[in-house]
Amino acid sequence: MSFFFDIRNPKLNQEVAIKQRDEQIESLQNQIQALEQKIQAIENEKAQLVQEKITQVNDFVEAHERMQYDKLLLEEQQFINASLAKFTAVMRWQEEQTLRSWCNKLLDELIPFIKANQAVLYYFDKQQQLFFVAGSYAVATEKLSKKTFAIGEGWIGQAAESGEVIEIQENKSDYFSTRIADVQLKAKAFYAIPLLYNEQVYGVLEVLAINPLTEKLKRFLDTLRPSIASDLNALIKEKQLIKTFKNVQQSEERFRILSEVTLEGIAFVDNQMKITEANPAFLKMFGYESIEQALGIDARSLLKAERQDLDVLRLAPEQLRERQLQDFRGVRKNGSSFPIELQARKVQINEISLEIISFLDVSERKAAEQKLQKTQAELAESLKVVELLREIEQQNKRMTESIQYAKRIQESILPDIEDMRAAFNDFFLFYRPRDVVSGDFYWFVQKNKKVWIAAVDCTGHGVPGALMSILGHSILNRLVKEEGRESPADILNRLDASIIELFSHKRNTEKAPRRDGMDLALCMIDYETQKVNFAGAYRPLLHVSSGKLKKYEGTRMPIGIFRNKEKPSFEERSFSFENNDIIYMYSDGYPDQFGGEQGMKYMTKRFRSFLHQISALPLEEQSKKLAVELDNWQGNESQIDDIIVMAMRL
Repeated sequence: MSFFFDIRNPKLNQEVAIKQRDEQIESLQNQIQALEQKIQAIENEKAQLVQEKITQVNDFVEAHERMQYDKLLLEEQQFINASLAKFTAVMRWQEEQTLRSWCNKLLDELIPFIKANQAVLYYFDKQQQLFFVAGSYAVATEKLSKKTFAIGEGWIGQAAESGEVIEIQENKSDYFSTRIADVQLKAKAFYAIPLLYNEQVYGVLEVLAINPLTEKLKRFLDTLRPSIASDLNALIKEKQLIKTFKNVQQSEERFRILSEVTLEGIAFVDNQMKITEANPAFLKMFGYESIEQALGIDARSLLKAERQDLDVLRLAPEQLRERQLQDFRGVRKNGSSFPIELQARKVQINEISLEIISFLDVSERKAAEQKLQKTQAELAESLKVVELLREIEQQNKRMTESIQYAKRIQESILPDIEDMRAAFNDFFLFYRPRDVVSGDFYWFVQKNKKVWIAAVDCTGHGVPGALMSILGHSILNRLVKEEGRESPADILNRLDASIIELFSHKRNTEKAPRRDGMDLALCMIDYETQKVNFAGAYRPLLHVSSGKLKKYEGTRMPIGIFRNKEKPSFEERSFSFENNDIIYMYSDGYPDQFGGEQGMKYMTKRFRSFLHQISALPLEEQSKKLAVELDNWQGNESQIDDIIVMAMRL
């Protein structure tokens, strides 16, 4: 809307100007209100998202650390399980094998696997109570200086006697050495590993390595050695069994020897797949209390095919020997099932033909695999959380950028510090916002020989306070620069009326009165008359002259709505000044800061005393001392409000 001025009607011109101003105020009010609501919503959303992010990050970090630890344990267990499966297959009995061929085959696979260089495997002969060489790797056994050991004799005998692994590293003796590519090398590690099963020693594994074995490989060997001992014992028993069969054909005692053969369950069956003998491990595995309960049972009835199209009971012995190890589950006497690996083989001893079936319970391995799958699923969920955190970070980044932009807007309206410094003999500004943007601001205008300067503390801090500061700065500029008002009291009265008018439309819509407004100290310095005119809204002015400090109180009411009461006019005080006098103006942020040994406020009285104490110093040094004093007082306490302190040497 546009208006035309009539030079013949001054009253009409005044009404038009007032209407224009009211419309401008209303437009500014609407813009500020919309901006305030938007920034407040952003601030609330940011606070909520940041809190959620902190909680999620803490939960994620804790879960991630726990998951990483579990993953390492699981990976090691998986490695051990996979390695055990590998060497279980390596150690399976083969037809027409001998004790030496079995040992050599095992060492050919095992020693490179654990990154060692030489090894000798000894077995224990109970009748002679001696350890004999059963197999070797990269060692010419015929050149060994000693091929037998008694219990307690040498490292081999000592390891067997103690049942503990003997490990020697960095040995300087010539006894421990190895040869690679015709080069004689000193072995840095020697291991004598007793092979125990059911607390009985059945052999000792001697290992030489240029580099010591890793802890993971040691734990693997510790897990594997009972199986080696069990199978070694089984081979010794088989060797004895063959010898017995040769001497005592079809003896009823020929299968009793198997009672302590191996950790695997072993059953002997006839050509009709009926069980004729079984070891204790088999009975325990399938839930039978005695061998009599198992005798005559069709071994195929103890199996459950993983595939529905496979009829186990129709499998012939030769077909069973060809089945894959993972095709079956074992069925206990009580009907429950469990995952197994099995191997069937045929043994011919003289005229006796035997089918031997070995069963291995792999429940723990399957459980580990399921745990790994669960961990992988949890990891996938964790990755989703990470993506969510990234999205929150992006939102937080956008909100932070918005607030940083608000900071740049606020900084753009603040006076130039160099212009302020040029208006006085000396000047300092101590300005420390609590948040990115501040509710405290400083204002400055200079016209000829007169200077107006103010320290303003708006309601709130952060974004709401910054919005109020922009509004206050705009109104102060209009009152002094455009309307030409000079009196500090008059300026405060007009500023007060403008703020009340802007927010008065909300008075009847809220239960409690709004406290939108500001406290400030404003003075006009006239260099021609050597006088200072001061008016304050709850904020004082300090004047230091000839070493003496005098306080000028402001009017005890704020700018803005005050207890829903009619307000009196602001009072103005005037005083003369001399060269080098100092004027201090400040907000309540510094005196109200908590700290000290008892966590109390700094207090106004202490603040005035400190200013008086340092008033003789150059203002730049005063500013530094104010910063040090505040930091020392605040300690670990959080800053509770925006802080502004200004000093002018006249």
